[in-house]
Amino acid sequence: MKDKLFKIINYVVLFIFTWIFINSFFRESSTFYHINPWISLISSIVMLGAWYFIYKLINKAKKITMKKEIIFLIIFFMIFIGIQILIINNFKVKPGWDFGVIFENAKNYAIYGNRHYTDYYYSYFSWYPNNIMLFSIFCVIIKLGHIVGIAPFDSCIISNVLCINIAIFILYLLIRKKFDNKKAMFAMIISLCFLPFYLYSPIFYSDTFSLPFIVLLLYLFTFIPNDFKCDRKNIILLILIGIITFVGKEIKMTVIFVLLAILINRFLNTKVKSFCKQVGIILLPIIILTVIYNVLVVNNKTLDFKADNEWGSFPKTTWVMMGIEDPDGDYTGHNSYGGYKGEDYDATKAQPTRKKAIKYNIDEYFRRVEGYGIFGYANYLTNKAVNAWTEGLYYSNIKLSFYPENPDNPNRKYIDSAHDEFKYIEYFAQAWQISFIILIILSCIYNIKKKEYTDEDMIVKLSTLMLLLFLLLWENRSRYLFHFVPIFIYIMVECYYKVLNSCKKTKE
Repeated sequence: MKDKLFKIINYVVLFIFTWIFINSFFRESSTFYHINPWISLISSIVMLGAWYFIYKLINKAKKITMKKEIIFLIIFFMIFIGIQILIINNFKVKPGWDFGVIFENAKNYAIYGNRHYTDYYYSYFSWYPNNIMLFSIFCVIIKLGHIVGIAPFDSCIISNVLCINIAIFILYLLIRKKFDNKKAMFAMIISLCFLPFYLYSPIFYSDTFSLPFIVLLLYLFTFIPNDFKCDRKNIILLILIGIITFVGKEIKMTVIFVLLAILINRFLNTKVKSFCKQVGIILLPIIILTVIYNVLVVNNKTLDFKADNEWGSFPKTTWVMMGIEDPDGDYTGHNSYGGYKGEDYDATKAQPTRKKAIKYNIDEYFRRVEGYGIFGYANYLTNKAVNAWTEGLYYSNIKLSFYPENPDNPNRKYIDSAHDEFKYIEYFAQAWQISFIILIILSCIYNIKKKEYTDEDMIVKLSTLMLLLFLLLWENRSRYLFHFVPIFIYIMVECYYKVLNSCKKTKE
């Protein structure tokens, strides 16, 4: 059953990503700027070739000692952090949109002890309780920074950079454990080439703060053997997985896909009784923390998250409706194929009750689907998938265009599609993203042909597939993929390892 499921997963992932890759030559990879797909393809081939050369160079080296490994990591993070500081200094933005609302509320609560000190969308959290955890984390960060004399904004940016860099370090440990230190170093080279790791440094939001939780779940899983026993070590690991899942899903819901993929894998690898024990141990801290969190934070009268709102949270059906454009409206891509749309938000909020709003969303969703027809809707979903999964900047340059602290900085031309210099950034980012799509396709072909796979390979492919299918229905932007990038890099490294090892054996 396990082999059949993994084979099905590989076939489905292969079909979808091949379809996305082929269609990327005929459809826009972004509705915000135009990209020549042939230049992107050529750039990706050059990048794949450069990575191949680096991979071979690293693997030809003699045994890499722990001392050399530490020196490599120090140099790597010095370069990495140096670029992040450069980006922050040149492209820092004032807190706006959602992360601005969360920051302003957290700043006032952490410093003054009451959110009433701000008029910055005070009822925001009653509509969007999914960002309460992020608010709580910001409060702690800002309070600690305030104690040692660091400004609130700087505290959050430092924490944001730490989240990105911690995720990359955990990825290093993960690949080192599953392969060796040479493959882990190669993973760092791939990470160094991923521009959004730098461009998101000034933007502290759920996309970046959820990064460590995704890869940490997978890393902890590697320590749990298939012949599971309820000893102290395994129980602690499962409790940690439960805690990490709870915090991670409260920051970004899609973190749960990694846990689901892990549980499916555990179900196929262990006996039913053992599986039930593992699920029970994971769920216990999630349930306990949920109760504590709701009592102490969500329902805290001082925080007053339910202010000025009789509805409760904004209906989730809104984001499903928003995930498909109205075929009767000539939006010409301004909704970015299922991206956030103010008109849909306003139309939902205009309904007299929450119940009627949900009904309106569902009715409108099916009206739009019927308006497209079967083939029209399939074509729309293709556009949506291509728009999200082949956009190498992950919407970062768009976010950096909102409320810049120094709009006159001459270096801003590199992230502004109106300038020719933007092309250097654009095609480098596209090369990375197309390289990922090519490698995941090759990985699937290899697995199908060779029938070789690991539990981790199954988990990363299955969780990626879950994310892809979910975002086809949900309101979507390419930035929603950002927190899964460590998973993507794992797939890329594993593909190089498997394919090149296979070529080596064939040659021998």
